[in-house]
Amino acid sequence: IDLTHTHTYTRVPCLFMSMEDFLRDHGLQEYYPRFMAQGIDEVEDVRRERRLDALLDSVGMTANPGHIKKFKEALSGAGSGGGGGQK
Repeated sequence: IDLTHTHTYTRVPCLFMSMEDFLRDHGLQEYYPRFMAQGIDEVEDVRRERRLDALLDSVGMTANPGHIKKFKEALSGAGSGGGGGQK
């Protein structure tokens, strides 16, 4: 057994990640209370949302198009199980 070998773990967003962690990981934590007010507790809840643009408007994200882009790109990575993770 090689005890000197170490593993590098990549933090990959997943569907069952809490919204609080997901938003914090992507620098969008300011929106967390608003997502909670909408009953969104997990990333999976957002993935099921058919009116995503309306949800993002209701949490105040439409005022910052850069935040919408960052959120959607991160959400897309969460759905595919990869991409954009941090080491």
